[in-house]
Order: sequence, then C-alpha cells, then structure tokens
Amino acid sequence: MTEWQPIETAPKSGTDIIVMYIDIDTQFVRIAFWLDYEWDPSVNGWWTYDCGEDELMAPIYAPTHWMPLPEPPK
Repeated sequence: MTEWQPIETAPKSGTDIIVMYIDIDTQFVRIAFWLDYEWDPSVNGWWTYDCGEDELMAPIYAPTHWMPLPEPPK
C-alpha cells in the first residue's frame, strides 16, 4: 500500500490524486487535482476537485498530504 506523502511532493500536472485535509479535528479525504491559473501566471494555482465545475479548495481546506489513486479493479 502507498503511504501518505507531503502535499509539497504531489504532481501538479492535472493528474487526479487522493488528498487529505483536516477541518475541526476531522480528517477528510477526496480526489483532487492541481489547476493552474491560466489567466494570471503570477498566481500559482490551487488544489481543486470536480463538482460539476471546478471548485477551489479554500485555504482552510488546503490538503496536507496526498497519495496516488490505486489501480482500478479488473
């Protein structure tokens, strides 16, 4: 099994990954990806998830750890 890794090591290529963040002492896990801010290159981009449209993961929900998605079942 893959171990959790610091978010700083996560790929920023738009690849779906599993991320974890903590809110009020509760761990949340979701699939997310890095979205570059195309309209202003001075903005670094952000972690987001697809919820019908791109949704910013607000700084209070910034992921702290990540791991790759597992292989799908066969």
